[in-house]
Amino acid sequence: MNPDTGDVCFYNILEGFLIKSGDAVDYVQAFNNRIYALEMSGSNILIINFENNKCQYVPLNCNNKAWSNFVAFERYDFKFYIFPKYENKIVKCDTHNNSITEISNYLYTFTEIQCACRNENQVWLIPKNMKQIVLFDLQTNKAKYFEISRVLEDCVDAVAVGEVIYILNIYGIIYKWNTKNEELQELVYMETDHVQCETMHRIIYAGNLLILFPALGEDIKILNLSTNEKEIYRDYPQDFLYHELRWSKYYGYCEDEKYYYLAMRSSNYLLRIRKSDGKFFWVKYNFFDWLTRQRIREELIRNKIEMSLEKGNNIFYENEMSILNLLKFKLKRNCNNDVFHVGKRIYERML
Repeated sequence: MNPDTGDVCFYNILEGFLIKSGDAVDYVQAFNNRIYALEMSGSNILIINFENNKCQYVPLNCNNKAWSNFVAFERYDFKFYIFPKYENKIVKCDTHNNSITEISNYLYTFTEIQCACRNENQVWLIPKNMKQIVLFDLQTNKAKYFEISRVLEDCVDAVAVGEVIYILNIYGIIYKWNTKNEELQELVYMETDHVQCETMHRIIYAGNLLILFPALGEDIKILNLSTNEKEIYRDYPQDFLYHELRWSKYYGYCEDEKYYYLAMRSSNYLLRIRKSDGKFFWVKYNFFDWLTRQRIREELIRNKIEMSLEKGNNIFYENEMSILNLLKFKLKRNCNNDVFHVGKRIYERML
């Protein structure tokens, strides 16, 4: 997708790519002309090589839940560090050979990691049900623990701004952790009631503003750190809408030097935010037509059938592919110059 025009094009059918029913990718990183993506199920890291148009699946064994199995995906030098949400380990992927190693039991006590953020070479982790904040150094591979005055509950996101970590609670509470004097304070409360329909999910920093994005609610909220003023964003495009799927509306984002890009997970616009001043830019996408999408999907399904049959798998779930697609592929695969199909001959005579 061109973030200036909204034009969307299809890249290519990748060799080895397997369309999976109900699965998607979670965190995505680009490095050395490759895409590294974590499957939402936690089963694999997907590596897409643009030099040879091939795709590889490397097992991670982090599939504790159906989704939301990770809290951070960071790169240092030639290695990716993958932080599972529900396991006391860090998974490392070496980009030289795609080998996987683990750092086990890096936390003294462990229940669950709520959220995380990165500040230079340090990853800050917010555990659940613990009066601690944890720092993991990507350079030394060592963890450090900081005692705090309270248990931080229902935290969903965090962002580093200089020496300060801002931590967002699902109901709009923002905590401020000063990494130098090791002090924690409740900075502001951006909600009025603890109601599920108004929960928050994402926080970013731009232009000395903290911008909060909803999960199941609809309001984007902004805190000005200079004046401590709070506001609800109102300047949407005239035809803007949310598709109510009961999903978190702003699940993730990517960024470059100038902008944040928040994907169209449940809305009809891409949101681009300028880092220097927090200005919003809404970009409506121009998707390729339905017939092109259908052709791509059918080709992906055929690839899936072929890969499965080559592995000796002749059993498919009904929700994975239609019987018609399977029969079409098997008939075509079994055809040769010495065999003809009676039904096809009869049909041709009737025309």
